[in-house]
Amino acid sequence: MKSFAYKFAYVSILVFGIFPIFPSGIRGVLIGVLGASALGVLLVEKKFKLSKLVLINSGLLLFYAVSLLWSFDESDSLKKIETALSLIILPLIFNIFSNSSELNFKASLRRNFYWVFTLSSVLMGILIILFFGSLGFFEGIHDYGYCMSHLEREMPVWKDHPIYISINLCISLLFCVNLFNHYKKKNVRWLVFFCVLFLSVILFFLSRKGTIVALLISCLFYIMMLYKGDKFKVIKYSAFVCVASALLLLCIPTTQKRILELFDENTYTTKDETNSTNNRIQIYKCCIELIKEKPIIGYGLGKDKVALHNCYKENLYYLYENKFNSHNQYFGILLKGGIIALLIFLFCLYFNLNLALSHQQYLFGAIVVFYGIAMLSENIIERQNGVILFSFLINFYGFQKFNNQLKQ
Repeated sequence: MKSFAYKFAYVSILVFGIFPIFPSGIRGVLIGVLGASALGVLLVEKKFKLSKLVLINSGLLLFYAVSLLWSFDESDSLKKIETALSLIILPLIFNIFSNSSELNFKASLRRNFYWVFTLSSVLMGILIILFFGSLGFFEGIHDYGYCMSHLEREMPVWKDHPIYISINLCISLLFCVNLFNHYKKKNVRWLVFFCVLFLSVILFFLSRKGTIVALLISCLFYIMMLYKGDKFKVIKYSAFVCVASALLLLCIPTTQKRILELFDENTYTTKDETNSTNNRIQIYKCCIELIKEKPIIGYGLGKDKVALHNCYKENLYYLYENKFNSHNQYFGILLKGGIIALLIFLFCLYFNLNLALSHQQYLFGAIVVFYGIAMLSENIIERQNGVILFSFLINFYGFQKFNNQLKQ
């Protein structure tokens, strides 16, 4: 029974690796599989000790729950709590795993997980190409904007927002750095290289500026930490990342256009609903105005959205029509729970980054850096497809480092 429970736990980790290709609407099933395996481990171990890491990694959700006492919106508050439940469920699951003296997620299991996740992302990339082809994009029947909108709303089974697809691709690319560094056989390294090339092309094709910038910074951070004893390798691999990114930018017009928005003076001086960067500027203006009014405890779950949408009416009605969120996780947290909530979340990021660096687990550190930067332009933990993966990764690594169970 005990052996089966442990094997089930290992399998549940590998099953989670199909996250990028698993139908976006039912990804909660993957948490269910992890939960069932954790329950099996708990039944055979018959012990549970609550770690303080559970409180740190679920602190934001716990604060949101407490905030319902003074700010409750019948139409939205409970829905927001439900969406973010991964922030408490996954820490508890990995807490159970970490309590076991015999269960250990070794490096070999982690690398198998990286392969499953990466190859799932490759398969998702192939499906995106096929879907764009079915819409007639490559024959010029429909333009890029039309096909991207259908990717989120009309793609059979795998429809998802390009942001969350891009995040999966970015995590896969960070995994590829680890795999390339680990394997010395040329045939395996070539396989990893082709995965990197293909995933990078799909990532730049999707043209999500925030995730691309976050990946570049986190990837350079990972390379510098991984090869900090070898300056030649740091320079070589960092140069490769920068040159490859520049070439992809030049070769993919859609990405080039979106990146060049950042350097266009009109982006910052006029209102233009077709300019995504300009839209963010208008959104951030509203966020800052609202935060100044209630900086300590914010507006509360649900009520923050009402306040934000009312501000949109006065600035750019297009934003109100499309019900945009704050497009910045930190602003989103400030609007919901004020500076108290933000400090709780920032401490979570800091604690996990410090945990990673103190154990020389640089992939974990790079993932925390990636999310920390990506959240400057997206509300990642306010949708299930974002919060599930974020919570899984910081707890998958965090509990192993926190309990000194994992050695590189």
